[in-house]
Order: sequence, then C-alpha cells, then structure tokens
Amino acid sequence: METCKTIALTLLILLILPPFAATADENTGTYAAPFLKIGVSARATAMGEAQVATTNDSSSIYWNPAGLVRIEKGDLTFTHNEWLVDTRYEFFSIGYSLGRLGTFGGGLSYLSYGDIAGYDEMGNPTGIFSAKDMAVYLSYARSLFTDIHVGANFKYIQQKIGSESGSAYAGDLGVLYDTPLRGLCVGFSGANMGTELKFINESAKLPIVMRGGFAYTLPIPDENFSLLAAFDLVKPQGNRLQYNLGTELTVINTILIRLGYKGNTDLEEYSTGVGVSHDLGGIGLRVDYSYSTISEADFGDAHRITLGLGF
Repeated sequence: METCKTIALTLLILLILPPFAATADENTGTYAAPFLKIGVSARATAMGEAQVATTNDSSSIYWNPAGLVRIEKGDLTFTHNEWLVDTRYEFFSIGYSLGRLGTFGGGLSYLSYGDIAGYDEMGNPTGIFSAKDMAVYLSYARSLFTDIHVGANFKYIQQKIGSESGSAYAGDLGVLYDTPLRGLCVGFSGANMGTELKFINESAKLPIVMRGGFAYTLPIPDENFSLLAAFDLVKPQGNRLQYNLGTELTVINTILIRLGYKGNTDLEEYSTGVGVSHDLGGIGLRVDYSYSTISEADFGDAHRITLGLGF
C-alpha cells in the first residue's frame, strides 16, 4: 500500500511540474487575463497568500482544488475586494461533499474597472465605456488514499472592453499530501493551463501560475490556542519566483489573528487580518477581514471582506 501511495503521489506531482519548467525562464512578455493572479479570500490574503497546503473551504478552487476534500459537507464563500484605485473584485465559491463520490464545487470571479473615459487618436473625448473580466469555475476533488488528495478545475475566462470581448478555456490541477508527521501538510498546484485568449484579431497566453508549499500546525499544549504556519513558493508566468509566508493564531476556536508577507513581488507585500468563526445551530458562520499594503503608493492599499457558511 505504501508503495502504491508513493507512486501515485510522484505521478501526480509530475503532472504539475512540466508547466513550472516551461515558465522558469519566462519573466517577460505579455499575457492575457492578469486578473487571474489576484488573490481571493480574506483569510488567504491576510496570510500572505501562503495557501497551497492550507486552504480548507470552497475558495480552494482558486488556490488548490484538492483542498475541497476538507469540506465536511457544504460550504459557501463570498469575497469583496477593494483593490487598486477604483477597481472592485468579487469572488463567489461553493463546494459540496458527496462522501466517497468526492467533492464538487464551482465559483465565479468578477473584476470591474468602473467607468473609463474614451478618447480618439486626436485626444478628443468619445464617451464613457466599461471594462470587466470574469472567470467561471467547475471543480472536483477526492481522496485517493487517506493522506493523498487531488482536485481539478475547468474554467471559462472572459475579458470585455466596451463592445469587444475575448474568451479562453483553462484547467487547474492540485495535490495535497498529509505527511506522517502530525500537523504537516504539503501541497502543489498548477493554474490557468489552457487555450490562448483571443481578443479582436490578437491572441495572448494565459498566465500559468505554479505553487508548491507546506503548512504546519504547531503543537501547543493549551487547547484554547492553535498556531498554523505556512510557506509557499509561487512562479507566475511572466513574473519572478515569489515566496509567501503566513501565520494564523486561533483562540478558543472562535477568534483568528493572521499575519503574512509576500516576497519578491511588485504589489501586495505585508498583510494582516482577523476572523471570527461561530456555530449557529449546525451552520458555521465565518467573517474574515484582511488588509494588504501595496508597494506602489499611488494605488492605495487593498481591503478584503469574506463571508463564509459551512452547512
């Protein structure tokens, strides 16, 4: 049995690694749908986006679809993100476990750039137009063994500017491994592997994002506290290799305090956040908030609020 699990885990990681190798030296160039690299979930962003081995609710479809297996029955999340300048980013996800059949999920991300003033080649105003991006997720995850879990997404992606639009299709893959060391989990994922996005007469590649990392729940003798630490290496196509660090302190299973840092990135660096979790007659209510600093001062900072329901 142990040999079978080792072979299965090796094969799964090898499925994800080729895109990582393909992106290793591609640090320049133009890629479509950059909104696919904007992190979702206040919990995740408060922890510096160190999530590939930590994610545990329906927002796993973004970070690592294998994380859907951690949903006990059903889960809903909604995130509102006040991002750069006047942009608004919304993310909705759902997951539902059918036991041995696996866990099914879905989601929607939507980025609005607000109203934009248009001008012709001579600089004369042509009116107001809007721009928006969208991605629709269909997801599935299951446990191959008690300690090895896999997940996958199918995505439809669309970008629209005024009356013009372009679309693409992509897939994501993810693996989680609960190691023999109690409290230590390792995760890998590859996102946005798919077709080029066609816009008017031009096409551009989607930004493949590869993640690998671990999460460790530290042994604390006091049952009223638990401390989680996480570390990810992230390689977005067209960007440098990044590293993410995050911690989460849970107090009496109700109050959560988080800190995070993203290294080697041009945007969000330091982050913090808080959360509250409470059981309401069998329905688990979660409210999370995160604040992230953005290195470019003119852009302001990022604020996210996530509402979650476990049922």
